[in-house]
Amino acid sequence: MKIALFGGTGFVGGYLVNALLATGHEPSVLIRPGSENKLANRDKCCVTAGDISSDNAIETTLDGCDAFIYNIGILKAFPKKGVTFEKLHFDGVRRAACSQYGTRAECPACPLDECQRRQEPRYAI
Repeated sequence: MKIALFGGTGFVGGYLVNALLATGHEPSVLIRPGSENKLANRDKCCVTAGDISSDNAIETTLDGCDAFIYNIGILKAFPKKGVTFEKLHFDGVRRAACSQYGTRAECPACPLDECQRRQEPRYAI
């Protein structure tokens, strides 16, 4: 299976990439610019450079994937730089889930009136 991984360059992310590869899966990993060298087994992954706030980067990472793992996490917020717990721990997973499911009615991460994504489902988890 091709599995998207958001948060693949940190401590836990390295283990996730290795576990996916060891079990025969193809990781598709979203990587922030500047973190490319932090990805374990980069040559065996489908890599998308971008940010979790970019719909295009999320769509590209999810393209052709059967499922996704959301592992993005921070220990400290930097609100002046736009790095907040809400943006990364809540909004990011909601954006990925909405993109994966395709419709707000099917997306378990969204209240019905908030999801602005496509109206036709693309992926099954």
